Amino acid sequence: MPNRGEALDTLGWVYAQKGMLGEAEETLKQAVALTQSLHWPPVIPLQLPFLLLGLLTSLVQAFVFALLTTIYLALMLPHEEHEESAVAHA
Repeated sequence: MPNRGEALDTLGWVYAQKGMLGEAEETLKQAVALTQSLHWPPVIPLQLPFLLLGLLTSLVQAFVFALLTTIYLALMLPHEEHEESAVAHA
């Protein structure tokens, strides 16, 4: 019998499909016991820091885009001249 949890898991499901439920249950229990012992202590997956960095970059990019859009719209709107500045320039 294989000594890897993944192989035992597949073998257990093959036993279950063939109707050999006793062997399937025992094999699947062994597979669970092997795979649980392999994942201790828990480690952070490698993609998690990159995912968080990508999320941070996206948020900064969205903030800068919103800020630049606001500045552009504020500059494009017509400005009213104040009476004080019109008198001072006259």
